[in-house]
Amino acid sequence: MTVPFHQYASTPLAIPASLAAERLEADPTGQGTTATAGSLRALARTFTHLGLAPTVLPVTRARVTEADELGAVEIAWQGEESLTGWPALVGHLLVVPESDATSRLVLLSPRSPEADLQTAHLDRLHRLRVVDVTLQRFLQDLATELDGHAASDPSTPVGDHDRTPLFVHHQEATACDPDELRRALTRDAAGLADRATAAVLAHASEVLRVGRFRSVAAPVVEARAATPGELGVIRIGWRADEEATGWPEMELLVVVAARAVGTDLCVLSSREPGYDLSRNRIDRHQRDQLLRQAGAGVATALLGELSPQAASAEPTVEDRSLVTSGAVAES
Repeated sequence: MTVPFHQYASTPLAIPASLAAERLEADPTGQGTTATAGSLRALARTFTHLGLAPTVLPVTRARVTEADELGAVEIAWQGEESLTGWPALVGHLLVVPESDATSRLVLLSPRSPEADLQTAHLDRLHRLRVVDVTLQRFLQDLATELDGHAASDPSTPVGDHDRTPLFVHHQEATACDPDELRRALTRDAAGLADRATAAVLAHASEVLRVGRFRSVAAPVVEARAATPGELGVIRIGWRADEEATGWPEMELLVVVAARAVGTDLCVLSSREPGYDLSRNRIDRHQRDQLLRQAGAGVATALLGELSPQAASAEPTVEDRSLVTSGAVAES
């Protein structure tokens, strides 16, 4: 079963995405542990005011993700929440490029935002609030560690996030610089979306033919660049008579996520990559194929048009091993 991700927090960084990812991957456990401890110290007075008195530190573990995993680093906190005052969850840290050679640090987690802190000392509203405050503060402290080396002001937190569940439809590694890839995607978002859609339709022509749908698939394509602080570089929407054409009606978020070596192009959507219809429906398999292949088709079309060389030039195992072994030098 595909697990959705929820955005818990994000904060701007004053340094380029590639540099931030390099620093993050250089010592994920050390930086994660330091930021967690610092956050708990900073929130001690707030916890006391609420009637929460943590007695132990959560166990913090972090690691550089594998090539097929979302984000640059996976971080996990363990411990009894009533004793730590900290949500026990697994999070994925993404470094995404923004304008003017800056970036943003984003925390996503499969844990539902409706899952409050497991303690009997607070009411539900405050249990939810503690989860929000701790993770926002953690990300702010981690961001300060990452961009505190730069000759600029440290990052400041930003609240109010869209926590719509997001499913990963496709992820592809590329040698593109994250800032260059972002600029290329936003230069002509509408044109790129139209051409990528046409390429996906052409690739799916046999599936559409076998499905014998009542109408020809010709979705209306809507595209826009993401607003500042919004997850994703561009958003591609398809409006279609799904029942008649079999073509999925959905919005795809194209996310550029930096790594210490290379960049990931991720395609996410609030719609799960599967199609749940009656087993008696004769075109169910084709509808399922169209939905499952859409994200990969869009990613391939975008990378193929923007940089054919980079689309196939994935970072080597040797390159990635230098990062995971801690051989990346501090900038």
